[in-house]
Formats: sequence, C-alpha cells, structure tokens
Amino acid sequence: MYCLDNIDNIKNTVRPKKTAHVYVPYNCGRKCPFCESRLMYDTMDTSLDKTLDVLRRIADSDIEDIMITGGEPCADLDALSKMLEVLKDKIVYVNTLFPSETAADIAKLFDEEYPCVKGINVSRHCNSYEKDSAFLAAPAEDSVLGSLKVPVRINCVIQNKEATAEWVDSVVKRWEVQYANKKNLELHFREDFNKVTAENLHVQDSPFLKTLCENYRYHYYNMGTSFDDVSFLADSGMTVYYHKILPYSICKIGPLTILHEMVVFPDGDVCTDWNQSKEGLEQYCQWVNFKL
Repeated sequence: MYCLDNIDNIKNTVRPKKTAHVYVPYNCGRKCPFCESRLMYDTMDTSLDKTLDVLRRIADSDIEDIMITGGEPCADLDALSKMLEVLKDKIVYVNTLFPSETAADIAKLFDEEYPCVKGINVSRHCNSYEKDSAFLAAPAEDSVLGSLKVPVRINCVIQNKEATAEWVDSVVKRWEVQYANKKNLELHFREDFNKVTAENLHVQDSPFLKTLCENYRYHYYNMGTSFDDVSFLADSGMTVYYHKILPYSICKIGPLTILHEMVVFPDGDVCTDWNQSKEGLEQYCQWVNFKL
C-alpha cells in the first residue's frame, strides 16, 4: 500500500505492503455466473509473452506478494507454470475454481512443483452459483481440496443476507469435514463487492453477520482502507470469516490517495486499479523498484 501524497502519513497504521494483482493472459471460456472478469476477457487481447515480461520485472522488483487471478488460472497449466517459474522467489497466491478435470495436475503444481504458492482461494459460492458453474467446469470434490498441502481459503459469496442459521451451519459443517484433517483450511463468507461502498464498508448491520455473531465464537476484527473482516471460530476450531472489500483498489481519504497494489491486465498493461486507471503509477513503480 502506497500513499500517493505522503507515505509517512500511513507508516504507523499498517506496514506498507508491496503487492501486485495479476490477471492470467488467457481466457478460460467458462463464463461462470459469478465471474467478474468475463466481459474483460471477451473484449481484451491477451498476451502471455507480454505478461511474462512484466512478471520478470516484478521478480526483479521489491514487490513481495502476487495474487494471480482470472478468469481461471488453472485453465492453462502450461502457461500458469511459466508464470510461477518466473515468480518462484516471490510469495504467490492463486484464485481458482479448482476444476475437477485437471485436479491431480493442479495439486501437483501447487503442492510439489512451486512452493512459492503459499495459498489458494477456491470459489465455492454455494446454491445457484455452484450449480450453474458445475455444468461448465465441474468443481473438484471437497475431499480433493482437503487433501492438499497448500493452505486453502474457501470463498463463498453471500447471496442471501437473510440466510438461516441452519443454512449457514450446513456450509460450516461441510468444510469442517475437510478441516478435520487439514488445519490450514478456512472459510470466508464474502459480501458481493459490487454492493460495497466507501460509505458502508465499515458498517456492521448485515443480518448475515448477526447470524454469525449469534452462533459462533468471536475471534478478532481487522479493518483497513479497502476491507473489513470479522472472524469467528467454529466448534472444530476452523476459522470462519465475514469479509467485505471495495470493488476498486485506489482509495481516497480526505486529501490522501492510497494505492493498494499494481494491477497487471491480460494484455500485459500495468495499472494501479481494476478499472485500468494509471493514477500514481510512476510513483508506485518507483516505490517498489519496478521498471515501467
């Protein structure tokens, strides 16, 4: 995170983390209903060569953490392997549906070949979303995720804020089965970020959150300029999160402009926000020693 106006203004709040958000340079073509990137991949050119060039410069920079997302990063394991090879000395996280048709190869990639992958965020959005995506690319069985060595975060977008305690408990118990043998698995209930604004980011009035408060043991609360997290512990000890995040990366706080990350698009374009803004790009790149 970089404060465009004066980095000293934020040095005592959080450690300024140097991060990059990288969209894979290939279109999976699955068109999962929960995917926020379908239009971008349908209309934007993609270039593996240009992306690899950017990643080589990231590898030579002071950027610490890289999030690889899509689309579906695991739709082209050869291309993903090339990306991870360049980033093998960095800390990498991957967002994925973890499709069943290549589950064994994906597991080998993350668990054995590239220890730089420190965690995967797996989409399991339940109800209609999970069913709708299944006919396009069947998600791997829960037990496959439970057998992985790499830490797993299960992401479940909240579709019904009035969900009953019984329904919430059924989702928690579903993943507690895997947690029994995999202690580095956690469950994240996530608000739809398209409905999160700067005004309601830190407003804790969700009936869904109330259900979690009434049924699980409070663990801790964490907040930042772009996110808001409340965590709970299930009876098994599994961590259950209520998560909100803004649908953009650049935050304005009074006279300050906060840049949270570098964003690399499928065509290799380097920006500072998900809407392809380049505000403060030169300053951010200078801060992380990245050569534009």
